Amino acid sequence: MKSEFTLLSKVERKEVEWLWEPLIPRGMMTILEGDPDVGKSYLAMHIASIVSQGGTLPNGAKLKSGKVLYFSQEDDPAYTIRPRVEDMGGDLDRVKVHTGDSIFDEAGMSVLKREVRRWKPDLIIVDPLVAYIDASTDFYKSNEVRPILRALTQIAEKGNCALLPIRHLVKTKTTKALYQGGGSMDFIAFVRSALRVAQHPDDLDRRVLVHFKHNLSQRGESLMYEIVKQGPGKRPRVEWKGTTGISIEDLHDGPGKQSSELDRAVSFLRQYLAKGPVAAKDVELQAEAKSLSKRTLDRAKEALSVKSEKEGKKWIWSLDDNSHE
Repeated sequence: MKSEFTLLSKVERKEVEWLWEPLIPRGMMTILEGDPDVGKSYLAMHIASIVSQGGTLPNGAKLKSGKVLYFSQEDDPAYTIRPRVEDMGGDLDRVKVHTGDSIFDEAGMSVLKREVRRWKPDLIIVDPLVAYIDASTDFYKSNEVRPILRALTQIAEKGNCALLPIRHLVKTKTTKALYQGGGSMDFIAFVRSALRVAQHPDDLDRRVLVHFKHNLSQRGESLMYEIVKQGPGKRPRVEWKGTTGISIEDLHDGPGKQSSELDRAVSFLRQYLAKGPVAAKDVELQAEAKSLSKRTLDRAKEALSVKSEKEGKKWIWSLDDNSHE
């Protein structure tokens, strides 16, 4: 590879294009990670169905119908991928599934490059990424995985498509939530955006999608969703349930600490609002004085269904009648 130096004044300035702002940029790689069986693949198929049909994202943004390339070595196209995408309203003629064995070696990259040129996908999903990396490659060595990540990103950049590889978390708890994903730390260092799927710590029927790396934008709000069963003979669908104050640190700390902090915040909020409406700014200042984080306060607000209404230039918080009990 030729080494060169270029004056910054000669570099063309570019603006980020988004598939889903601020979570999934085009022309770059976004990691989607989580524990096994938490619903990562289901969410990926849901996103694929939205892209293919030109559906509406949880933030209300309407997409133009696009194309999807789907790589999967864990879900069968006939038994799983087609039924799920079809039942979620996806356009089956706009989702192309890779079949057969493949790895992202030189030959595999050539196949992917050629398909991106021909198909012009808006989104590429790889589930899971580790299944497409040669067994001789050490998944935990930066110098071995970075060339693969760079090659994949160059393909996405040239095709102006979003690249969404999926990976599992490691079983051993790491010191930082950022490093809980499997493989080399280079994965999280390399990507420009990263998302984690987890069970909601206070509601096991719900899932949380947390935006925990965000080099290109401000952090997106954490989103809640449920995988809802529709009835006999029908497959479940994804229903979005709004935003939540849960952060990646909340998910990493473990259920014990989460419950303790949330209980303390709920108790504080119930007592502080018991006499009537209070300016949101005052509530936040009092919570900070009691060492309650903003994200924990937001979760307590959500748990108590606290009303938030604007009066003049101020936001006022108040309890529902049944929240006093």
